[in-house]
Amino acid sequence: VVSLALFDYKGSKPWPAWELTYDELAVPPREYAKNPKIKILEYGPARGAIEITRTAGPSKFTQVLSLDADGDTVRVYNEVDWRSTASLLKVVFPLAAANPNAGYDLGLGVIKRGNSRPKLYEVPAQMWADITDRSKSFGVSVFSDSRSGWDKPDDNTLRLTVVHTPVYNYRWECSQHLMDLGLNRFSFGIYPHEGIRQSGTQSAAQRFNQPMATFTASVHEGTLGTEFSFARLNTEGVSIRAIKKAHRGEETVVRFNEVEGIAKTGVKFSIGAGIESAKEVFATEEVIGDAEVKDGVLCFD
Repeated sequence: VVSLALFDYKGSKPWPAWELTYDELAVPPREYAKNPKIKILEYGPARGAIEITRTAGPSKFTQVLSLDADGDTVRVYNEVDWRSTASLLKVVFPLAAANPNAGYDLGLGVIKRGNSRPKLYEVPAQMWADITDRSKSFGVSVFSDSRSGWDKPDDNTLRLTVVHTPVYNYRWECSQHLMDLGLNRFSFGIYPHEGIRQSGTQSAAQRFNQPMATFTASVHEGTLGTEFSFARLNTEGVSIRAIKKAHRGEETVVRFNEVEGIAKTGVKFSIGAGIESAKEVFATEEVIGDAEVKDGVLCFD
């Protein structure tokens, strides 16, 4: 069960707002948010959602847990009315998957780190952290839309730091008891998967953080048919990082990123009405050589 854990928190000198201390995080939480009240918000063919409200001291916590009918991720939207000074709030994810190492998203790659230790106990991740079981048969990725500080106290637990209010800032005492007080909004997602992370964590995290925008248009004949894509890849293991005008000339530069840690062959990229020609370039946009284009589609490894 995902829980909300509160810790006594004074912070380090002289930077309590920026530096967490190992001693304050290595002890059991002071308390957990409690007295849950559960209400069903949605129960239909498209989505199910429940609301859970809890309290801890003067702070109040509201969570909306939802799952789409064809979804692969449990979404949890949080509103925290934070009134707890000298305190820190972590969301605790106790998982069935166990591994002494976890994977953390670096944006352009993934880094593995072990359990928390005195010299490395709070680590960054951009969109997700993951524990894949030692058996490599299953795992769980946890997505975050705005919080990026994580720790891993043991083989099967991830914790995400979401709110913290130190006693005071030693340099600017005018900020005493103010940081993070009030209403805080954030979301996280829970994504179970078979095998290792290559099962789609990166793509699912992008869908979580950048959901498709929909809008209503007037009825018209149109020219694009029932389906149209501005740009398309034939694999989820490669991501389009940027499409930009070349620094010099009239060409268009597309930057690709392999996101699973596995070499990819036979990648196909299409855009617009088709590609006339292409070249492989360095990041500085100096030409390496010609690239292969077949029937208007860029093909590469």
